[in-house]
Amino acid sequence: MIITDFERGVRSPADFIQALAESGPKPKRRKRGIDLAVKRLGRQEVERRRSLVVEAAAAAGSCSLLAQQIGVNRSTVSRWAAGDVPVLDKYLDVVEQKARAAA
Repeated sequence: MIITDFERGVRSPADFIQALAESGPKPKRRKRGIDLAVKRLGRQEVERRRSLVVEAAAAAGSCSLLAQQIGVNRSTVSRWAAGDVPVLDKYLDVVEQKARAAA
């Protein structure tokens, strides 16, 4: 059993609450935005990948069916199709195959 400083009487809970109030909320981490991917890949490549996802989703019938075939969440495919996030390299080959099957 771990005995805390509060149980020993070394520190008061009021000290802890005061220190917590002074520190304030921690800043939230931002997720990587599409701007970083655009700098790395280029705007044309991001748009090409987005159009491939749209074609592959049309061939599969819906984003949900494409997501099941690829093995990712439906929301991931929706973000790819919206252009919010570019398709990751490890899924790009599968998406290209699905898009070619539609053509």
